[in-house]
Amino acid sequence: MSRFWRRAVLAAALNVTLAVGAAGAQTVVVKNAPAGAAIELRWNGEPVGRASAGADGIATLTFPQGKLDRPESDARVLVDVCEAVRVITLVERAMQPPPAEAACSRTDIGQFVLLQAGTSLLVDLGPAAPTLWVRQGPVPPDWLLNIEEGPAERPRRPAPTGLILFADGSYTSFSKFAQSACGTLDCDASTFKPGYSVGASIWLSQYFGIEGGFRKPSVAKVTGEETNYQYESTLDARVITTAILIGVPVGPVRFYARGGATHHRATYHTTQTIHDRTLTIGGVEQTIPGGTQEFELRTGGWGWLFGGGLEGWLGRRVALYGEANYGALKGGARDDGEGELDDRITTLGFGLRIRLGG
Repeated sequence: MSRFWRRAVLAAALNVTLAVGAAGAQTVVVKNAPAGAAIELRWNGEPVGRASAGADGIATLTFPQGKLDRPESDARVLVDVCEAVRVITLVERAMQPPPAEAACSRTDIGQFVLLQAGTSLLVDLGPAAPTLWVRQGPVPPDWLLNIEEGPAERPRRPAPTGLILFADGSYTSFSKFAQSACGTLDCDASTFKPGYSVGASIWLSQYFGIEGGFRKPSVAKVTGEETNYQYESTLDARVITTAILIGVPVGPVRFYARGGATHHRATYHTTQTIHDRTLTIGGVEQTIPGGTQEFELRTGGWGWLFGGGLEGWLGRRVALYGEANYGALKGGARDDGEGELDDRITTLGFGLRIRLGG
């Protein structure tokens, strides 16, 4: 707040000072001078004005009325930095500049400026070499506000480390289930369905972490029907994942890749219904009753996993993320059964992460 009022007061004071100075003569403003330093204005080597820089490093000098005996003139601008004084010299185009005094360092701005009634010059002594700004009219107050250093650029918040919980909604697809369930028959397959996952990761650094999770896809289902029978097969799986995480942080965003293993438990269930059939044997119709058969395979085992995604941290505690993963569900029968499951699972997930701890 103090900086705001300082700027406001400075702008108001400069508006008044420069407006008065520009009414009938040229104005020369010096900024970034040492506090209290003497500032002298010369015309063709003749002193025409003197002032002292204030505590803010600003001094304002007015070119005397009548010194410029024509409506306008081209002039060079020379700046001499001496031990006790800073000298601003304006030299007409047709004149030779006077030599610099001993022990003074001179800078020739290197350009001609057009002096008219109301011309304002701003000489900045702050850079390594003095610079010049020219305006036909008062010096804008904003030209002087760079005497204060602006606030330091805030560093971008990095992606955090430590313990992070996550949960997401996802879409899951089994790549082989429909083919194995349908075989050569036409069937209606529904294998890309919603699901969810939860878990936790520990980032040991911004670049390396470990993760464990639980994923539950919706039950995949296939149905088919022929002339004499119909069937329905379902695959209900639960998957535990473990992985190593490799991250690439970019400010509060982290891109990551994962590689690890899956452990699944699944139930593959098929219900087959055979319809009643009517046959004519020896001129007599006979009905052969149908029936329903059920087959179930319960499997479990280990497979591989890889994938990746990105997370964007909205603050120190909360992030949104999206990721894609591909893994194997492979294993034999449980409960002394026969058979095995060999499938691939693809997931696309979007969710929320919450960081715990300090």
